[in-house]
Amino acid sequence: MALLALALAALGIFGVVEFGVAQSRKEIGLRIALGARVQDVMLGAVRPAGIVVGAGMFAGLVASWLLASGLNTILFGVSAHDPLTLVMGLAGLFVVALAAATLPARRASMIDPATTLRAD
Repeated sequence: MALLALALAALGIFGVVEFGVAQSRKEIGLRIALGARVQDVMLGAVRPAGIVVGAGMFAGLVASWLLASGLNTILFGVSAHDPLTLVMGLAGLFVVALAAATLPARRASMIDPATTLRAD
């Protein structure tokens, strides 16, 4: 179930970043035409997703810390406040989110500015 939830989160992040890139296609094309570096274009596409994922991770960490007392009764062999488990879960989610946002960002950095500026 956790892997399914992680896959759905990655798919959602991918979709949101892809939608954002599609909405700002002309802006990205103009930035590339004016000499923006590939790293800057990719960072501009990944940064909003990173902010949202970071805020969600923080909210989830706070919620898990507050609700952990109810989980102690169903967990065996690990504490609900186990820092290693929390850090590993957050790191795994961050890596998956970064990977899901990288593909649309990579596509954004390869936009042909001439074609984009001629459109419409």
